[in-house]
Amino acid sequence: MLKKILSVMMSAVLLLSVGACGSADTLAEPADHGTSSDASAPESEEPKEPITLTLWSQWPSDSDGMKKPLDNVIAAWNEANPNVQIEVDTINTESYKQKIKIASSSNELPDIFFSWGAGFAKPFVEAGRVLELTPYIDDTIKNSILPGTLENYTYDGKVYGLPSYMWLGVLYCNQKLFDDNGVKVPDTYDELLTAVEKFKSVGLTPIECGEKELWTGIQWQNAFALRTAGMEECVKALSKETSFDTPEFAQSGQLLADLVSAGAFSDAVMGREEAEAEANFAQEKAAMILMGDWAATTFMAEDSLARDHITVKNVPSVSGGKDPDVFLGGAIDTFMVSAQTEHPEESVAALKYICENLCRESYLAGASLPAWKLDVDMSEIDPLTRQITELSQTASGFMLAWDTFLEGEDADIHLSAVANLFGGKSNGEDFAKAMDKISD
Repeated sequence: MLKKILSVMMSAVLLLSVGACGSADTLAEPADHGTSSDASAPESEEPKEPITLTLWSQWPSDSDGMKKPLDNVIAAWNEANPNVQIEVDTINTESYKQKIKIASSSNELPDIFFSWGAGFAKPFVEAGRVLELTPYIDDTIKNSILPGTLENYTYDGKVYGLPSYMWLGVLYCNQKLFDDNGVKVPDTYDELLTAVEKFKSVGLTPIECGEKELWTGIQWQNAFALRTAGMEECVKALSKETSFDTPEFAQSGQLLADLVSAGAFSDAVMGREEAEAEANFAQEKAAMILMGDWAATTFMAEDSLARDHITVKNVPSVSGGKDPDVFLGGAIDTFMVSAQTEHPEESVAALKYICENLCRESYLAGASLPAWKLDVDMSEIDPLTRQITELSQTASGFMLAWDTFLEGEDADIHLSAVANLFGGKSNGEDFAKAMDKISD
């Protein structure tokens, strides 16, 4: 699995480093060219009567980097397909996770829905709630996506989703704030603590984070675990092959607990949402934020005070640790089709169009890295996204966020264990023991 994750992301890095040129401002023509000509998946026909497909997503706010790209894609589809319209229903990430789980358990999923692959979608697939896409995937699709990007949507050799984009977790640093205060942008954990102390002393929040949504904060512990235990041991523990109750995983929790104790985060971190945290960093109210590449859209907005001062780094290394060049990231985000949809052909055609064109639109918007083979003019890509792309070329490997790797209740255990670290309710050893419940 480690080799598959690595090969997928390295393919993306190779693609991006070429800097191919092409039209960067047009969407692909909506068409059902992703449907196999095999008898088991016939070409879809224009419906005799107009139909409406319902799509669920997790980007309700204009501050979400993916909202505008998805809006553009849906608008283009609807304009070109008057008889197959798509209506979008959207709520924020954590609420969405609960909504989609409830809808799956009650067999009330919409025609098309956003999901994460790997462990998150596995219960839906095993319950028979998701339409298998294998019969619909022809050479056109296979030749259009990067090698290995179907891996996280494949269960028992059958494909249930298509990649929509890839992500990379990076530490955004405001270089101007560092320079003005005589602080070095951190390469090591000790340097990170030094920076926290300095920024605290001048009344500036060292690190922004919106832990109200839970998933944002786990990036810190997940990245620290790569530094203390290494990627291979993380995968083994998450796969329930080994225990989490080890000194290395305890250390990953303690490193975060020590940051909290040092005052690295705002006192309001537990009640702050992702959008607010990103906005605060953009307005130079904080020196750092750990977030996915999609946040570049917020940080490069015209009203962002930080837009010309940002440098990106990997999470700092740990003395005596492992894997300093491994990043959080991968191809995990997807759209799926309900097995109960009354319009499978139209839904699959729309899904293929959405995934491919959302990949393109979100990359041009600075909200993602590609999972499809794109022909774009690199001069159209904003400087911060180019910087992230260049940083990705230094990676020796990539690891999915743990809440998407894990299934159902296991993911909830992890989210709660990290929240307790942020809330000052536990230490590293407590974290490791709480996580070990997953191994039972």
